[in-house]
Amino acid sequence: MRPLTNRLLSVRRSLPLFLAIVVCLAIWQLWLTWRLMEQDRSLAAQQSRDRLEQIADLAVAQLAGMLGEWDLRLRELDALPPSGRCQSQASAQRHPDPPDQSISNRVPRQIPPVRTRASCTRSAPASARGRR
Repeated sequence: MRPLTNRLLSVRRSLPLFLAIVVCLAIWQLWLTWRLMEQDRSLAAQQSRDRLEQIADLAVAQLAGMLGEWDLRLRELDALPPSGRCQSQASAQRHPDPPDQSISNRVPRQIPPVRTRASCTRSAPASARGRR
């Protein structure tokens, strides 16, 4: 009967050892899970930054293309001969006024008032205003 008691004692000793090993493995698994979640969050943040960089690069490329087109159009406009209005202004600059006409002797040109939506409603007939 002695061997049976020795076996029971050995089971009593091995059970806590087995439980300690299981608890250690569970803690290790939790730690690995936590690390995996941290890496997943870090990867998501990195992917978000990469997407933002790609969008920024695309926007810069589009803006550079638009500015290049504008530059080309401006160069084309500079290459065109001046229009009639521009030629008359250019000739007026080349041929200044005679010395007997000073700036104070010139009659200023009258500029017509700008009509806005508010001024158009004010000029409506009185009968139309009374109907409202």
